[in-house]
Amino acid sequence: MEVHAHSHTARKKWTHYFWEFFMLFLAVFCGFMAENQREHYIEHQREKQYIKSLVKDLIQDTINISVNIKTNQQILIGKDSLVQLLLSPGTDKYTASSGEKIYRLYLSYAVYFKEMSFTDRTISQLKSSGSLRLIRKQAASDSISEYYRLVSLCQIQGGIAESYSHETNINAYNLFNMYYNVRPDSVPPVLRTKDPDRLMDYTNHLVSDAGAALNYMSKLINQKAMATRVIDFLKKEYHLE
Repeated sequence: MEVHAHSHTARKKWTHYFWEFFMLFLAVFCGFMAENQREHYIEHQREKQYIKSLVKDLIQDTINISVNIKTNQQILIGKDSLVQLLLSPGTDKYTASSGEKIYRLYLSYAVYFKEMSFTDRTISQLKSSGSLRLIRKQAASDSISEYYRLVSLCQIQGGIAESYSHETNINAYNLFNMYYNVRPDSVPPVLRTKDPDRLMDYTNHLVSDAGAALNYMSKLINQKAMATRVIDFLKKEYHLE
């Protein structure tokens, strides 16, 4: 009977296993780093796109604020003329000519107030999608948060001014109720009441209305200045044109 000797492979040294493990670890680690870098790059690009979109929103806000301020300035000029007419001593408010002036100023200016509509397209998207975390630069995040915090305060003041305007119009309805009725153009408008207290009450409402609107416009002016600063900062921080 023949006996065959079994061949034995040479036993590998521990260093061989170490290098196999090390190479496997290195491959996994490099893959992880590459994937991490790729995600980092994608998030950086998304961050920059969001910043570009925010800048566009802020630029639109500055335009809208300028239009709003100009419109409300014209309204306030008309309201001031109406107040001056109502308070002017020696003027008979109940004549046809005075009634016509009061009526025209009232319809042209006193019933109006224009509230600002801010552009919140991008910030709303960032909040709803949880993407605010993408804005990793703390200074940029802080400046954006502060801007929209002040937007909220502007909106509160706008609501206050709107309520004053609404209250003034309700008060005016009692004075000018007849003007809402159909009447021949040949009939000159006159005040519905000759009660001086009611007329003064309306004038006081009108003055308070104008004061609230002025306060609102002051906040809008500050908001526009801040929007300009934030735009310049973000453009510089993210190297935008």
